[in-house]
Amino acid sequence: MHIERQYRELEKIEEIRVHNVDSSKFYHEAPQVMKPDKVPFSKLMKHVPADIDVFLPVDDGEDFIIERIGWNMLQRANVNLEDVEYRLFSQCSPFFYDLLKDDLKEVYKTGNTKALRIIYYISDRIQTLTNIHIILEDNIIYLISDLKENKPEAEISEEEQKLQDNENKANLIEYFSQTGSYYKTRDEYVWTPGIYNIINRSKEPRDAFYNIIFDLVIPEDKPLVEELLETMSPETDTYENIIRISTPGGQIKYLDTYLYSKFDSNGEEISHYGLFKDISVDSHKHMTRPVDFMLNGFNQNSKLSLLVEPLSKRYEFSEGFYKIIEMPKEDYVHNESIIDYIEEENVREKLKMLINGEIEEINTILTFNVNGDEENQKICELFIERFTYGNKTHSIGFLTDVTIARQKQKELIESNATKNILIKEVHHRVKNNLQVLNSFLNLESPSKPLYSKRYPI
Repeated sequence: MHIERQYRELEKIEEIRVHNVDSSKFYHEAPQVMKPDKVPFSKLMKHVPADIDVFLPVDDGEDFIIERIGWNMLQRANVNLEDVEYRLFSQCSPFFYDLLKDDLKEVYKTGNTKALRIIYYISDRIQTLTNIHIILEDNIIYLISDLKENKPEAEISEEEQKLQDNENKANLIEYFSQTGSYYKTRDEYVWTPGIYNIINRSKEPRDAFYNIIFDLVIPEDKPLVEELLETMSPETDTYENIIRISTPGGQIKYLDTYLYSKFDSNGEEISHYGLFKDISVDSHKHMTRPVDFMLNGFNQNSKLSLLVEPLSKRYEFSEGFYKIIEMPKEDYVHNESIIDYIEEENVREKLKMLINGEIEEINTILTFNVNGDEENQKICELFIERFTYGNKTHSIGFLTDVTIARQKQKELIESNATKNILIKEVHHRVKNNLQVLNSFLNLESPSKPLYSKRYPI
């Protein structure tokens, strides 16, 4: 077992990495040094997701008496609360005492809250990760910890499946537009899949606790990050700039960066949101973004168009869209006015409902008057779906020109109708001919014998 410490300046947290620890060393048997006085909210703590440990400082902060330990830690150590309460921390758990004594003493002496993160490794693989806040209140030390543990995959619910589907759609959209974002509340980041596409690596368990973009900023642009940290306040809650990062593979990328923070009435940051767009250009002045490669796959098809974020100002359409509406890309202005060129009123109303968030998707056939000209109409299939992933609403869809296919279908239907009429006419005539033939046969068939008694054979 070995332990590493590192202070993360950006996150303002001290990180402790513990490799190959033996959980049997967590607690030792030790005598009580005080008579137990039950904490009144002990039962309630069983239902709180975070552990709350309570310590009473003794010997001027050189040691601590355990008043209570959180239930998750008790389970991991396989002990009961009665086995640890009102024992000296140094005797009951030498391992954790050595790990935390300096931090506990620092909080006791200064009164300042301190944030820690303990990461437990087994053979360089993260097994558990614990975020800790150490707080001093009324000369009592409170240690609040939130345990994250890697668990085996289990059967997911219908709601979880829906969230996963939305994540896949968001991944597709971000892959097309080469964007990514994060949302941070308290001490945790939620990174969208597009971020990993930008930085060219897969997701890691500890990414929720780092700003994995700012950690990659090249040295020349570090002052921009420092400017960000100093700028964000209730008075200046937005930030926009272009920064450069070096990906784990050594590739330099330019990111258009937009950040927005929320603050409470005391000026404390509650949360913040970050959006990054890869605007990198290679040496041949061609965009290196995957969206350009993917969209180019549709550009040779003038009948089919891919609509990325059609309900947003961040839209990106394939070339087929501009061929369908017969307007150069550089002349097109994306707004609701294009809806007025749709012939069917019910389709126009549904699109407006989709834009306003009243419905989640539209899947229909419409008549589009090119530039409002009723003499130049196209029949199109339209599908657009809107969905939420994280704290953002996205949309994706397809617009397909089916005018020729519909015309052929109509001609085929009309042709089949004509054939049916001809077949019915043939059947009618055959029936009539059969009736005539039958009549002749009836005429040829004698009702009486051809011979008589007068003319014997």
